[in-house]
Amino acid sequence: SPDDLAPIRINCWPEEEGRGQMNVSIEFSTELRFVKNLHNVQIRIPLGTSASPNVVNADGQYKHVSASSELLWEMDLVDDRSFASASLEFSIAQRDADAFFPIQVSFSSEQLFCDMDVIEVVGVGSNETVDYGLSKSLSSEDYLIG
Repeated sequence: SPDDLAPIRINCWPEEEGRGQMNVSIEFSTELRFVKNLHNVQIRIPLGTSASPNVVNADGQYKHVSASSELLWEMDLVDDRSFASASLEFSIAQRDADAFFPIQVSFSSEQLFCDMDVIEVVGVGSNETVDYGLSKSLSSEDYLIG
């Protein structure tokens, strides 16, 4: 299934605390079978309110973006040594557990799922080797967790 190919797995548990407050725990883990590292990992959690969340625990960096009513959780590098798993916990004035979905995830990598390289470039007419440059990039296009 496509879920088996995803290099990041995310679980989110909103829990009603009472008094119009929610406690939210989010965990992610990596399945780096196809790539060795991910760069610029961003996890956007909708809040459904412009109220500021009270972050209790966070691996990586986070910031409240009140203009878009979301909490942005970021890690510069995710590999098997740094942030192979991470968590974020916060509380917020919110009564609707569905407000925290869909969570949007983005990342990039210099490695592809299919580890291919260009060994040589040959001119069509001359059949001679041509100088070339190569850059590889993998990025998430649309990764939503609902």
